[in-house]
Amino acid sequence: MPNQVFLGEDGFIHNIVQGDQDATAAQYIHDQTVKLASQLSVSNRPIKILSDLTDIGKVDSNARRIASNIIQETEVNKVAIFGGNRLMRHMVNLVIKATGKTDRVRYFDAFDQAISWLKS
Repeated sequence: MPNQVFLGEDGFIHNIVQGDQDATAAQYIHDQTVKLASQLSVSNRPIKILSDLTDIGKVDSNARRIASNIIQETEVNKVAIFGGNRLMRHMVNLVIKATGKTDRVRYFDAFDQAISWLKS
């Protein structure tokens, strides 16, 4: 199943990342997320993103760069990322630190933790 990006009934932008990620896959997530974030911004609604990495595969360097651009280019209020293995958690935390937005972007072990933080 391919990656999915949608605006949920909860008002969050949901990114469901599945399988190996290259520049094409990451660019799709980027473009759809930026489009939805723009719609929220025009409506004066907070931009909160929930990224599910539960079924993510390998991620190449171009995909990592594009993913970090989402955080850097979008005026997000909060981004909660969850799922993936220990290596993925480490890699995501490095990307978060590189963006300089550690106050607005966090990695969680579980869906419930991520949702609770987004709602706070």
